[in-house]
Amino acid sequence: MEKVLSRLSMGGVYLALLTTAATAETVEVKYRGPVDLAPFDCQDITRSSFVRRVCFDAAQSYMLIELGATYYQYCEIDRGTVDGLLSVVTQNEAQDWLRPPGR
Repeated sequence: MEKVLSRLSMGGVYLALLTTAATAETVEVKYRGPVDLAPFDCQDITRSSFVRRVCFDAAQSYMLIELGATYYQYCEIDRGTVDGLLSVVTQNEAQDWLRPPGR
């Protein structure tokens, strides 16, 4: 009985490690390199062919956005800005939203 419980326990540990490894995701960010998405809240965007995904790390005020096939970073971003971006419906509105002021 003790051997059975030991094997079940080891199986549970193995399964937990396997699940963690399977859900870990790292993306390549332009001008930065690889970034682990573990601390980010990511949302896939299906209503735009330009904006594919938005990931936000509230603790670091840091956003990653996938435009086309490339991830870009934005620092010192607040939740309101991210929510505003996520509410954008069309590709042109997203491009206007991301354009720096004065351009």
